[in-house]
Amino acid sequence: MSLTVDGHADEVKQFSGDTEWLGNSFAYVGGTLPHRNYIPGFSQSFRGCMKKIRYEADAQLLDIIELADQGFGQSIIRTGGDLSFSCQPGRLSPAPDVLSFNSGHHYISLAKWNSPSGGSIGFQFRTGESDALLMFHGLKKMHNQTHGDYLAFEIIDGHLYLILNLGSGVVRLQTTSQRVDDPRIWHSVQLERLGRGGIVIVDHLRTDFSTPGVSANLQIDEPIFIGSIPWKDYDIPSTIWSAHLKKEITIGCPSLAGSDYCASDPCLNGGICRNGHTTYHCDCSKTHFEGSRCNDEPLVFSFARRHGDGPRIRLSKQRTSQAEDVEFKFRTEDDRAIFMDTSATNTTDRFRLSLDRGRLQLRLSINSSRQNYGWGENLNDNQWHTVKISRRGEKLKLFVDGKWENHYSLSENQLNLHIDEISVAEPLQSYDGDSDESLDNDDFAGDMILATFNEIDLLEDVKLRQRTSSEEKTDGQRLKHRKVKSSTVWFDT
Repeated sequence: MSLTVDGHADEVKQFSGDTEWLGNSFAYVGGTLPHRNYIPGFSQSFRGCMKKIRYEADAQLLDIIELADQGFGQSIIRTGGDLSFSCQPGRLSPAPDVLSFNSGHHYISLAKWNSPSGGSIGFQFRTGESDALLMFHGLKKMHNQTHGDYLAFEIIDGHLYLILNLGSGVVRLQTTSQRVDDPRIWHSVQLERLGRGGIVIVDHLRTDFSTPGVSANLQIDEPIFIGSIPWKDYDIPSTIWSAHLKKEITIGCPSLAGSDYCASDPCLNGGICRNGHTTYHCDCSKTHFEGSRCNDEPLVFSFARRHGDGPRIRLSKQRTSQAEDVEFKFRTEDDRAIFMDTSATNTTDRFRLSLDRGRLQLRLSINSSRQNYGWGENLNDNQWHTVKISRRGEKLKLFVDGKWENHYSLSENQLNLHIDEISVAEPLQSYDGDSDESLDNDDFAGDMILATFNEIDLLEDVKLRQRTSSEEKTDGQRLKHRKVKSSTVWFDT
């Protein structure tokens, strides 16, 4: 067998026993049909110009381009896709339109998907973000969290998920077996739906689905949103996790995809760098510094255990969440302290983060089921520590000082966490078995730099108080702020 390229030939000798005949029944040129198990997983079709394609075998000669252009031989040659039977000298076809979302706060609206009983929708993407909302198509006013038509694609922990509700129940489906957050790789997504059933194909991996209930139509009169949900005060379905986490897609400029932005060591003071898409991210968990490069001296807010004076955030309406990101950066000498607590009307749901004997403790109550989780040691040493909690549905991860400590799986009935109010540095109410005395004694006494819950700045109220007051607060007041001062030691030899 010989291969000739631009006049240069190379001969390959292959020994295969007594085999003399090469049999085939079909061939593809330029691309392949989707959904074929016998085709290798090539995701990119050829783009460019071919001037001559001839197939010769014994007495058979096929000029494929000529036959396809003239429309002859439909029984043996078929065309598909956007083909043009002409070539512009020295020029390839124009590049496809690429939408770049760099900040994670922008969106593009498309016409509504007017296919109530069925249809197909497809797109390609690439990103370096592990949590992001790609697409949302749903009603602006939901009937409730269970009954309301919507369709969404999102990335959670590097995997692509489909969320679909036809009005009688939701299906949340992981559609990938491998992560899709490598910024160098494009991924192809195809959704086909007929009634309550359908398939999702991601890079030739097919996943079948069926929605619960009896409703079989997708009735939505709103646009399709790419990249974000623009509606303010929108009651986001709890099944769309990235929207609750405020994680929108950040795709970036295609020409910069795959660059190593951490090569120049942009993160300072011990911050850990992670490549994003067109940018880098600095994890400042191991240092008290803040900012995009871990080089900003933050404001420090001091709490002196005066019950009733801590920040409280009352939400405009009750939120239902299946995914949370919580982060606190603190220092204290007390072995018992409350960092945050939540409450909700007409339910016993609670999310309380505290310190107990120098260990972190999370008390999680969802749907009348209560669980306690503990991690970390000697965190009351008056040194700066960072605690992070990450929940994605049934998966719960606990971190301290940038290290993953524990991983737990919740039961299926522990998904929807209801929240009306969030308090910082003190409990909202006692747990069963807590005394009134412990309710006051557990108030946090120490310093905080950071306190966030799903991108909500829990210290914003304190910061506003500082900005509206032109006078320095006295030492006797409960809350004050100051710059962090680092102790320095010098070694001469």
